[in-house]
Amino acid sequence: MLAVPESLNLDGVSDVQTDLNDAQRSLLNQSIQFMFGSQHSNRVAEWFDRMLPQHRVVAQCRSFDTAIGLVQAGAGVCLMPALATVAGNAAIAGVRAYLVKAPPRRIVALVPSQYRHTEPHASLLQHLQARGSSYVAPGLLPTPPFLATETDEDF
Repeated sequence: MLAVPESLNLDGVSDVQTDLNDAQRSLLNQSIQFMFGSQHSNRVAEWFDRMLPQHRVVAQCRSFDTAIGLVQAGAGVCLMPALATVAGNAAIAGVRAYLVKAPPRRIVALVPSQYRHTEPHASLLQHLQARGSSYVAPGLLPTPPFLATETDEDF
């Protein structure tokens, strides 16, 4: 999802040039990028290049906590997993979270093979998979029209 400062309302924005003022456009084009140091980071950079071609990277972070703090402070926008914008069962204050078609983030559990089928590891992994497949983060807003142009084969 795309995390933006609460002051930047992208609801219904279909044309960035006409629907946003200069200050809003400037804020939207300030990207904060979380760096995995992997191919995923390259796909995120490509997403920004394609969807917000006027963007400039204002920060690169190694933690989602830092990135979300920068978004809350109004430093820019960040592409991140929805779980990063949740504290407990509520959305983090000061941030709008918009659904976007973006590179999927896969969460894995590293467990030695000898423990995968023994308790309590087996039950924990089963519960994590079940919860993860049905979880919907609170407070997610629909994709703004100007970002809804990608097709399934884009990623």
